[in-house]
Amino acid sequence: MSDAASEAASTATPSPPPQAKPEPGSPFAPGPERFHPIAGGVTWVLPGLGHVLLGQPRRGAAIAFGVLGLFFGGLLVGGIDTVDSREDRLWFYVHALTGPVAFGADWLNQNRHKAWAQEVGPMRAVEVFRSAHAGEVRVNEPQNGRMPWPTLQQRPQWGDPDQFTGPRGASKSIGKVNEVALLMCALAGMMNVVALLDAVFNRRRPESQLYGKGARA
Repeated sequence: MSDAASEAASTATPSPPPQAKPEPGSPFAPGPERFHPIAGGVTWVLPGLGHVLLGQPRRGAAIAFGVLGLFFGGLLVGGIDTVDSREDRLWFYVHALTGPVAFGADWLNQNRHKAWAQEVGPMRAVEVFRSAHAGEVRVNEPQNGRMPWPTLQQRPQWGDPDQFTGPRGASKSIGKVNEVALLMCALAGMMNVVALLDAVFNRRRPESQLYGKGARA
């Protein structure tokens, strides 16, 4: 019996070592449960700002760098047309989680880069509001009384007089480039939701107690 008991004891799974927990008075111990709705609101306005108000500027700076870096990276990959409340409405609902910066990008896209163009429909020519295609430019001034403006027209060829007054049309990104850009901006919005929830139900102590003068020796 002694040999069997010793063999069973040797083959038993060793228990994991106890993990050290911070003392209740330690600055690294989680604080009391609190609800911070204002911090969550300002996090949507500017990612990371809610954590700054909670006394966590380093965490807030990391959140702002991650969320805004991913969002503007998406705009850099796919262009300003990546955020589009007209043509990509469902995607825009996710992009809007990033905050007012998404609405600003959409306003810039709708008012500074899109224009009206005539396209041939099954019955008659129709007027559509869209981004520029390859070889098109945006005209700010109305050319006649029938078309709304600004309009999209073919780019003047070499030697033709350039009478266009508006900025060049922003072509819409297509294919994998557009998909990657849409995903990057959408991930930025979802990351901001996680940061918002972390700010609302935050139990971390202010960083001044962890790293500043308030930290214990």
